[in-house]
Amino acid sequence: MPRYRSKEGEAPSDDYGWRWGEPVEDGCNNVKCKFCERFIK
Repeated sequence: MPRYRSKEGEAPSDDYGWRWGEPVEDGCNNVKCKFCERFIK
């Protein structure tokens, strides 16, 4: 599974966990929760 963005707004991989989080533009390996909008490192 690639760990880079192939298209704008697309998850970095097809991992099941990306359904509940989206990658953060500024940080590497940081995720923003789609439910509570909290940033996870």
